[in-house]
Amino acid sequence: MGTVELEEQQEKLRRFVDSWRDKSFDILNGLDDDGYGTSSILDVQCSELDPIHVCVEPMEYASIPRLVEADNVGVAKLVTVLSYNCFEISKLCRQAVEHNILYGALIMCSNRMIAKVKLDPNSFDISLEDLDYLDQVVNQLEKSFHDGFLKRLFKEDSLWHGTLQKIKSNRKFLDALSSCTYEGLSDISHHLDTWKEYPCDRKNMLRYVALFVFRSYLLVETVEKRMGKVIIEVICMAPVIYVEGGIRFVLLDLLNNQLPQSVISWPLFRQTSRDTDVRNYVEHVDFIFGRDWQTMRDALAGWVASFHAYPMTVFSSIEGILRTYFRQTIQGILLAHRLQTIAMSLLDLHAYFEVPIKREKAKSLCHILVLLKVVENTFCKKIPDIVRSLPHIIHLVQADIEHFLLPVKDELHSEIAKGGHSSKSSFLSSMIGRGKDIDIRITDSLSLVLIALKMLQGGGNIKRLCIVNVALDILQSIGHVDMNYPRVRKLISKLHMVSDFQRVVGEVTNCSFLYWRKEMMGTWLPMVYTDVNKISWLRFLLEAFCDGLRLLKFGNVGRLTLRSFEGEIKDALNNEIMVPLCRDIETDLRLHVHSTHIKGSVHVNPTKTGVRNLSWYLRLEPLRLPFKLIHIKSHVEAYLDSTFYNHTAMSPYNWKTYTEMKHLAELKYGVVLDGIHLPERSLDLGLDVLDIMRNLHQFAESYMYNINAQVFIERVSSDQGRKTIRIISVDHVASSVATHGLGIIDTVMHSINYFLEEKIASLSEVFQDDHFRSQLLKEYKFWKNDKGYLDKYPFSRAEELNEATGKKDVEVEELSILEQVCSLLTEIGNVVGFAKILQTGSLRHACTISQTSRDMCTMLDHKYSLSDHANYLSILDNALFKGLQGSEKAHLKQFFLVIPALTINVVDSKVHYKDKVLQRGRDAANQTPSDDGFMLGIAYILKLMGQGELFDGLHWFSSATSHFDEAMASAVESGGTEQRKGSGLALLKLWSSSLATVSSKTQKVLDTIKRCRMEMELIEFGVNTARTILY
Repeated sequence: MGTVELEEQQEKLRRFVDSWRDKSFDILNGLDDDGYGTSSILDVQCSELDPIHVCVEPMEYASIPRLVEADNVGVAKLVTVLSYNCFEISKLCRQAVEHNILYGALIMCSNRMIAKVKLDPNSFDISLEDLDYLDQVVNQLEKSFHDGFLKRLFKEDSLWHGTLQKIKSNRKFLDALSSCTYEGLSDISHHLDTWKEYPCDRKNMLRYVALFVFRSYLLVETVEKRMGKVIIEVICMAPVIYVEGGIRFVLLDLLNNQLPQSVISWPLFRQTSRDTDVRNYVEHVDFIFGRDWQTMRDALAGWVASFHAYPMTVFSSIEGILRTYFRQTIQGILLAHRLQTIAMSLLDLHAYFEVPIKREKAKSLCHILVLLKVVENTFCKKIPDIVRSLPHIIHLVQADIEHFLLPVKDELHSEIAKGGHSSKSSFLSSMIGRGKDIDIRITDSLSLVLIALKMLQGGGNIKRLCIVNVALDILQSIGHVDMNYPRVRKLISKLHMVSDFQRVVGEVTNCSFLYWRKEMMGTWLPMVYTDVNKISWLRFLLEAFCDGLRLLKFGNVGRLTLRSFEGEIKDALNNEIMVPLCRDIETDLRLHVHSTHIKGSVHVNPTKTGVRNLSWYLRLEPLRLPFKLIHIKSHVEAYLDSTFYNHTAMSPYNWKTYTEMKHLAELKYGVVLDGIHLPERSLDLGLDVLDIMRNLHQFAESYMYNINAQVFIERVSSDQGRKTIRIISVDHVASSVATHGLGIIDTVMHSINYFLEEKIASLSEVFQDDHFRSQLLKEYKFWKNDKGYLDKYPFSRAEELNEATGKKDVEVEELSILEQVCSLLTEIGNVVGFAKILQTGSLRHACTISQTSRDMCTMLDHKYSLSDHANYLSILDNALFKGLQGSEKAHLKQFFLVIPALTINVVDSKVHYKDKVLQRGRDAANQTPSDDGFMLGIAYILKLMGQGELFDGLHWFSSATSHFDEAMASAVESGGTEQRKGSGLALLKLWSSSLATVSSKTQKVLDTIKRCRMEMELIEFGVNTARTILY
């Protein structure tokens, strides 16, 4: 009875401890979620973004000769030399990959250095013979990179020709090379495309193929039958292999390009070349993906759950926990490698052969990339546990390997005790066939086993593992010991993966190959956005594409390329996620608010209904990209603040609607929005900026712009019965900014942008008129063909174009084409001038406010990304320039040729209006004190279209001045010219054909010419001033 009660007490105590542990984890998580958004070790999104990152690597400070010290000197020397060569070759391979881009530059520097040294070899203490030999080596190396290394290596003029001849005569080496290639490919082919495939298998397969090519050059004879079969089998199973950065190697093409002609003509190889089609591999990969996808997904889900679980020491031993960690680490690496291989192959092969990917398969591929990043993040979160357990896991795996070696050691000791001792230095002679004594083989085998056991006593460093592999290879080549070598090598491979698990995990979860498939962002991001159940995929998908930055940095690209790729990621995220989300939330709020005011509508709970549940997007943690922190909720809040403010400013009578939308957004989505503190108007200086913005079209038509005084003067008709006119100056704008704040400037600039886009589109429509376009094409051909002979655009051509397009039908009350263009340019210039006044008024307001207010405004400007000194005209230029690049605006390419006819038409109109002012009973409505909007409109369109230099090449104003001078001289000479009916520039065409007998009429013609010349000069000064301001 006491035993039962004791067990119940222990069970209660265990439950209490478990509940306390769960609560402690919740408390720690709550402390980690601080207000500044810093990331804890329990919520690390990416290993590169972890500010405190643990890097684990077993270190070995002893050199290889010191490690391999043994009584058997001959065996120790052989193991030392082979291990040192293998270790150095692996280092050189890593350096070759890391510094690949520098080879061409280094060879060029070497050639320059040798050329300089040849000029004065005595100063560098080098003989000419050594210098010539070095020059030959560099030249041979350079040719090897261009002509193919192997083909160049085996030519008779190669520097290595003598060495290769010695290798060809070493039959044992060639047999060992063939055996190594065959056994390696056979072992890999057994578990390709299976769960047992290791991350390094495919790269090792490429290395074995390279050995096969090297062996084919060494041996002139045909390929062995078993070797040919395994090569063909490998080609059929994996015809495409991917290396660093997703670089593709097609094995069949590689062999066709590198193998000697004698091997390519081998019948079995020729048949394989005809029958094997890499396109079939696409179908094979699709089949494997469809067959294994569900299994892989379930296996990975189970692995993540089990890896996150905390094993209880009460129910399992310490050794069981360590073996669980070991098994889970290997399983996660193999699963990630399998997913990476399938994703890389599918994306690359479908793009390579231009085979479309179905939508469901594309969604599954997106899921694979997400799972890869889930594996990476799972390892990142479990790093503390793995690091604490890693030394014990390494020791455990080493003990498993020792279980195979210790019986061999005991057996060899017993054999030596029975057979006696023999010389310890005769192993090398046995390797070349001069010694066949069984005692020597036993002694050498025992020395190799002892070296391997000694290496297993350390921390699993790459040096020790390399020595163990070399010792076991030599032991297997002796052939005296019967041991399960494949099993031992498998354990060594797993030990290598576990001891260097961070690097291996980084390789198998690396998605840098997506850099070559970055167009898939436009496919996958909308998939994630439209399915709320997959919104958690977003950060993992972005991390996968950000791996492309690793590839670019690894390739030593320039900063501009990095910024370009970062911009592509930000643009894709903004266009596919941010903008649709903001618009959908605004639409949802608007529908709910308007539905409450519609009669007969069903009243629903706005917090539980809507377009769809969008609140999940706002609950996401900030997206930590390598180059930027993006908070979706803050972005939505800024968008709603700006939208509600702008709409309230445009339509003040709807302020209540947008206030309700603001409150509903705070209630439904949990956003924190600013209040819409917007007064209706300014009361001290008449017309307010908000009134102008709401009636921008009427303002552009009803006001005249003075570019020098920076004021707008109202154009008033006598029919209105008004005795005063309105004036808008910089003071009015500064007063409005002081009333509404600097935020009103951004709102007004958006309205100006829309207005200019509309007017430029109307201007393009006018230029699409068939008659007008034909006249412009005629002028363009004339100028293009004759500009080499003419230094100025002829005034007569401008008059002809004015007559052809500037006259209107008397019976139809419509403006002529030139008058329409002039009206549109005037409106465009007026609005651009208004933007200039806005900039000046905001600067004046900034100068007049106090220091305290200025500091507060600066803080608000930083929050809303505004600036007191922003160049609003450049913002307009950037926004409109993109719209002018389309084909629908191509008709404006001949705009600069219309300006001469336009100026003649405007001069004629102004002279006509001023003549009416001088007449008795003049109308005050026709007085035009100043209207510089037309000149500013011309200058602005020239700037947007980039036609300033083309217009300057016409030398139009110089041509007009010369024409007026000639006309005045001719009028003085023919003083008796009879004046015909007409006024303005029409008189200029009649003065040479009619003779007048009254000198007063001649004086009138001269006065008209002078007035026309003065108006043309005023237009010239206005255009030059406008271009100076804009440029």
